[in-house]
Amino acid sequence: MAISIGTWDMWLWNAYNAINNESLVKKAFENCTVREWNLSYECLTGVAARSKLRNIKETDPLFWKELTMHDTSVNLPPENDPQPEDVVNQTCDDFDDSNIPVQDLVESMITNTIPEGCSMDSAGRLEARTEAETFDSEEAVQVDVGGDK
Repeated sequence: MAISIGTWDMWLWNAYNAINNESLVKKAFENCTVREWNLSYECLTGVAARSKLRNIKETDPLFWKELTMHDTSVNLPPENDPQPEDVVNQTCDDFDDSNIPVQDLVESMITNTIPEGCSMDSAGRLEARTEAETFDSEEAVQVDVGGDK
């Protein structure tokens, strides 16, 4: 019996192989930040985080009360009402970073470098800066291909 691998299965397998890298996963969690905290294991289990949690009863009593209350239904909106965090950021709709090879993205995340042929935009995203990308620009570019003389 032959096993048939569909397009979706192949994509999923390729995606898994692309991110199956311990340093990449660690770096991704380090880059997820809120205020002075990130989601890395080292940060969330570190001395500073433990100290902050230990002192929260005195430093933020209102939050402590909310955190330790037993009736969790208090002050919660209905489940089917959209919340501000549920709204997708519409500013990135036209951004397509698929023109940068996955291996370059992985290497960039791990080493904090910008791959050759790329640059970083004002939002901190990588952009391809190859000649092929200039075809999308409205400015016409003339190239002498060495035809008739």
